[in-house]
Amino acid sequence: MKIDNLKVKDIVDEEFFSVSTEDNLKEVLNKIRQENVFAVPVMKDGELEGMITWREIIQRSAPPKTKVKKLLKHPPKIDSDITVVELAEKMLETGSRAVPVYESGEFLGIVTQSEVMGAVSKDNSFSNKKVSSISTELKTINEDETIGKAKAVMRENRIARLPVVDGEGRLTGSVDLSGLVRTFHPEKAMKLGEKKGDSLPERDSPVTSIMNKTPLTLPKDTNIQEVAKKISEGDGLYAITIDNGKPQGIVTPKDITELVASRKKEEGAYIQVAGVKEFDSFIKDKILDSAERKVQKAGRMFRDVQRLILHVKTQNVEGNQRQYSTRGRLYTSNGLFTATQDWEWDLLDSVQGCLEKIDKQMTKKHEKQIDRNRGK
Repeated sequence: MKIDNLKVKDIVDEEFFSVSTEDNLKEVLNKIRQENVFAVPVMKDGELEGMITWREIIQRSAPPKTKVKKLLKHPPKIDSDITVVELAEKMLETGSRAVPVYESGEFLGIVTQSEVMGAVSKDNSFSNKKVSSISTELKTINEDETIGKAKAVMRENRIARLPVVDGEGRLTGSVDLSGLVRTFHPEKAMKLGEKKGDSLPERDSPVTSIMNKTPLTLPKDTNIQEVAKKISEGDGLYAITIDNGKPQGIVTPKDITELVASRKKEEGAYIQVAGVKEFDSFIKDKILDSAERKVQKAGRMFRDVQRLILHVKTQNVEGNQRQYSTRGRLYTSNGLFTATQDWEWDLLDSVQGCLEKIDKQMTKKHEKQIDRNRGK
């Protein structure tokens, strides 16, 4: 069945387990590991209070005895009758990897990115698109480097996954956020049940000491349907594409979710801005106006512009003041253009800075095409 016609009620997981607002983090983390899930509904007196995620637990420095109610997240409530395409858009807008689903006002179950991957894996229309068309720009680290170096590369590039390569550039493993969190916060890791041996000095220890030696790898020409199937079956949380043993790119459920959301029926290229839900309509309209102008310019340069995705992140600094960082990805028939604008005090400056970086990449590629055509 095509995903465009699939409803959320067709993929919702009604066989979930839940925790109480009064459970502590150590108990919840143990349950999450036992059940092999990353998000859990939190209930109180039979009603849904919110969700708690594995990522939230390990990233926060709260003591293991902290009550779940202190770390609750409140993702959007999804109606079971909307399409999976609409669901994907809402997940991107709010940055949610798991959302509660309601039917006639009653809590029905949850949907995660895993269920979305499962839906993609059953839609043959995704078999015609190669994973290389959506794979994220690649950064790697040599296996001789330290954990501290891996941390720096991930922080500087704002990435959560990093392939590890040998001296000839062949893939030997990968490191990701979960392994690094255990290393950077050894006292928390031990309190939450990790073995003492997992705690390593980041400055001197080799990155190989914490890397996953068997990450999910697939040939670079694998189709998206097959990648989604592998991820939905639990073969990995992300896939590294390879060619002759060398990593070519990384594909995550978020990348595929973006592709699903872009199937929403619209004229022209699909534009999605995530992380600005709380801002007023004036700010949102200015961001969309800038994004649309950039897409129009790209359309004049290239034959086909498919979608522009912008993700805005916010951090509080110096009291109540905020800084903003924007990451953008523009998909065209001539390739994928990506850019990140680091922390700015003004949201519009952050978005505009990101779009300008994408613009420079587009212009450079377009000029090269013109030069090649003149040389023919």
